[in-house]
Amino acid sequence: MLHANHKPSRRAALLRRVSLFAGCTDDELERIDGLLTSIHVDAGETLVREGAVGRQFMIIEDGWARGSRNDLEIGRLGPGSFFGEMALMGAPHGRRGATVTALSPMVIDVLTPGEFVSLLHAAPSVQDKVAQAVVAREAMNSGVAAGAGAGPMGPRDAANNG
Repeated sequence: MLHANHKPSRRAALLRRVSLFAGCTDDELERIDGLLTSIHVDAGETLVREGAVGRQFMIIEDGWARGSRNDLEIGRLGPGSFFGEMALMGAPHGRRGATVTALSPMVIDVLTPGEFVSLLHAAPSVQDKVAQAVVAREAMNSGVAAGAGAGPMGPRDAANNG
């Protein structure tokens, strides 16, 4: 079936700019778009708290946040950054590995655990990227736990702490 006149929605086009979704087809982006719920967050609001049970996967659409562990900053997260996958993919007891606090007003795309599983099925390339991010974060967490510390995280860095 040809889709010559099919154009992705505005939001699906924005999703393509997120490194996590860069390799997705237009159809995959449309399915992903249908799963996401956008929320607006005020500066200073805590998005997730270290040690809490993780119940959401989040992607930053707009704004900046601070990632911290044991009250020490481990990085900054900006547009295109995502977090929460570790808690949903089997981190110890599904607990959050860091606290994430909004530094500015933000727009966050949120997925529940069921929507997160649907996301992984809707876009197989995303599943590979999420798995790579988990490995990178576990390595970073080991370094932080051993006292090696961590530098600032870029807005599209797959090692954002979740």
